[in-house]
Amino acid sequence: MTKCLVIATYNGNYKNSVRLPNQHFFYNVQCTLENTNLDLFDKVIISVAEETNPEFINTGYNTYLKSLEESEKISIVWKPNDVYLSYSSYYEAYKKYPNYDYYYFIEDDYILTDTYVDVAKNEIERNSWGYIFGVINTWIPVVHACHCLCVAKGSALQTIFASFYEKMDFVSRIFDIVHQISFFRIFKVSGIPGEDFKQTPYSLMFWVTSRQTHEYYWNFGKPSIVFPIQYYFYNKLPYPNNKGYDAYLIKNE
Repeated sequence: MTKCLVIATYNGNYKNSVRLPNQHFFYNVQCTLENTNLDLFDKVIISVAEETNPEFINTGYNTYLKSLEESEKISIVWKPNDVYLSYSSYYEAYKKYPNYDYYYFIEDDYILTDTYVDVAKNEIERNSWGYIFGVINTWIPVVHACHCLCVAKGSALQTIFASFYEKMDFVSRIFDIVHQISFFRIFKVSGIPGEDFKQTPYSLMFWVTSRQTHEYYWNFGKPSIVFPIQYYFYNKLPYPNNKGYDAYLIKNE
């Protein structure tokens, strides 16, 4: 079974863009790549929402991303910095490289453990699912996946991602909600079964930008199998590869 890791990122400085501003800028992709076991994947795709206004390009990070184009295992997909954010980044990566058995979609500020990679695939196979999300939020009127962690079979994505942009816009018009919720809904209404990690004996650690802290959404006290890179920085902890907490900080941007 072939596995493809898709990492969504942005080459701008987050100011005057469709994205929310960050208080600190990191070499996010570099941190993720250096602290994730890439040997578990047959392909790694960096899907970049490209900032075209020179005034808003994060020059240091942009230079790093371009340097990855010379890698044999890693491919770069450049796509417009549009209103669909990470979700169109996932789609555009899949559209260009559609022949893998499993796709692991993550945003650029999360580090996957080996356990996460194995558990996601095993849960999908054990339950005959087409996909698994990080956590499905059932505590508001519109059920949705509240974080951008998703693993899906390539065979399922052929159906789910068909007419992608039309589906995203259609769901948004009906519910008048953000594209984060629309992305989950196109999985949910596809008729292909799927769930989240809540039934596993693990937790997932997420970063809450508005409060600058990490949170667990269930199984508190159980080992987390994914880590936000901000967790190390704000707690001044070394990364899994033993680099210092500020090793990936972009200064003077």
